[in-house]
Amino acid sequence: MTQTDLALKVGVSKAAISQFERAEARPSFETMKKISDVLNADLTELYYEARPLREASKKEISYINEKATLLELLQQKLDEENYADSQNAILHGSSQRTQTAEELIARAIAITREAAMMRTYHLGENPSPDRDYDDRLYRRMGCELSEAVRLIDSGRLRYQLIADRPIVTEQAVRDFFGDTGTWPAA
Repeated sequence: MTQTDLALKVGVSKAAISQFERAEARPSFETMKKISDVLNADLTELYYEARPLREASKKEISYINEKATLLELLQQKLDEENYADSQNAILHGSSQRTQTAEELIARAIAITREAAMMRTYHLGENPSPDRDYDDRLYRRMGCELSEAVRLIDSGRLRYQLIADRPIVTEQAVRDFFGDTGTWPAA
């Protein structure tokens, strides 16, 4: 079956089929279902095969690695301190935590906050399956999808075009809400 034949049967353009095959675009679940029906293929296998893998940036990998390392160190330190504290409590009837554990906790929290600032949101109705958070803009903003579209169209919400789709960063959302955390006046 040619790309043109598949495109006609599924109801998308030949260019879209080509982009799906090259992992330059991800079809919606509904389109993926139509493709699986036309090709008589298992939807799950087709979905995971066609799903483009998003390469993590060096910055994201660094944050993830640093976060994992700090959490491991924190757990190890807390285990050591819990043991030392229990021994101290037995011997002296008191328990004190060292500053080191508090510093590790503060750093882990800071890394988690920085990672959250790297989040991005889109205008779709369905969340991306490869994210550990809901990346739909209207859900993040607490509004209807049509309102999120109006904010972008009006220029009130900063965005970047990526693959011809508006993508909004967490920082842009926070800038929109300002210090109050509430919707600004129109």
